[in-house]
Amino acid sequence: MRRPVLHTSIPGPEARDLIGGGPGAATAGGAVPAIAERAQGCWIVDVDGNDLLDMSAGGGACTTGHGHPSIVAAIREQAGRIWQRGGDALRCSAETALAARLARAGAVRGPEHGAMLCNSGPQALRTAVALAHHRTGRPALIAFTGPAPGRARRAAGLAGAQAAARSRFGSLVADLFPVPFPDPLRRRDEALVAALEDVGGVLGKLAHPEEVAAIVIEPVQGEAGGVVAPAGLLVALRRLCDQHGILLVLDEVEMGPGRSGKMFAWQHAGAEPDILCLGEGLASGLPLGAVIACRESAPSADGPELGGGGASALCCAAGSATLDLLEAGLVERAQRLGDAVQGQLREAVGGHPRVGEVRGRGLAIAIELVKSREGLDPDPALRDQMLAACLARGVLLARCGQSALGLSPALTVEEDEAKVAIEILAEALGEVG
Repeated sequence: MRRPVLHTSIPGPEARDLIGGGPGAATAGGAVPAIAERAQGCWIVDVDGNDLLDMSAGGGACTTGHGHPSIVAAIREQAGRIWQRGGDALRCSAETALAARLARAGAVRGPEHGAMLCNSGPQALRTAVALAHHRTGRPALIAFTGPAPGRARRAAGLAGAQAAARSRFGSLVADLFPVPFPDPLRRRDEALVAALEDVGGVLGKLAHPEEVAAIVIEPVQGEAGGVVAPAGLLVALRRLCDQHGILLVLDEVEMGPGRSGKMFAWQHAGAEPDILCLGEGLASGLPLGAVIACRESAPSADGPELGGGGASALCCAAGSATLDLLEAGLVERAQRLGDAVQGQLREAVGGHPRVGEVRGRGLAIAIELVKSREGLDPDPALRDQMLAACLARGVLLARCGQSALGLSPALTVEEDEAKVAIEILAEALGEVG
């Protein structure tokens, strides 16, 4: 069984020389950075020769792992053809083939779909929002933001969340109404009702339903906390959107295809979106985004909603190769292995007094750390200590939400690799928790 091997502290002398300054200069945000030299699968070798087990996969974007042979071969083959299209007047076959494939993937509702590719997940989300405004002619947007336990859920809290949401959606939104993403850990059975009340409060008091272009939500949160939307929420939002002619936009930029154990995370809930956004996970970590929509709402290459589009042919080739691997069994593997890893984590650390919850879908997993099981107050300091303690033992995890550890390994991760990571994580928690 392969285990991390450390020859130096992290950062080591070579890394410190590259960063500049002494060891203190290398510390950032509670975690100590390593500097990667090369990587393969779920393993990274840093510039000091330390062998690190990567359980973050670039925030989950490196879907098939580092340097997967099929992805490398696709990029090399495409590089011998063309790697960048020549302006808006020219498309390349790798781009049109991937767009056509996504349009046939059953990603959104309706009998006919269209897809547009761009250079990043954030650009895909901006395009989707602009598309919703353009297609409906409506100025307002309701967007679910990170969970806000214990805060006012009405006017005062909404005003505070608005600034953060605007920073994500930008100036495309004329009237943005953020609502807190439901928090099942702290609200439990009330989480679904509270979320629908928040949306109803916007529609009843702040914006007329006929002014709202879209409701935007992640079926499973990514960096914002790894929280799974409560059962029934997406279905309820789908009904609400249909009732008022609002578009349902699902943001799967950070989740990526396949990671949840289904090709698209919304398929666990069965509520088809009007527009779906994907990000770098589609191309195993290369810069790529996609907007998929029903034909009547589909983005057009020359439409005013595009805002600059197109994607590198190299990234599109990687996207097609990634879909090949997902369809060949990685999606089902993510479900099976994700269930096993979550079960092992609950057994190893779930009973610890500083662990509030182990949660997730497939291989998108989060462990929320709290000050106590009674109060469930987030403990970001402990989370940052855990990130550093795990890295000092050779395991890379991700910062997730207010106080959660994120485990989003490549879908190719081996069972033994996951067991090593869980063992080291439990050891670190026993020391710092």
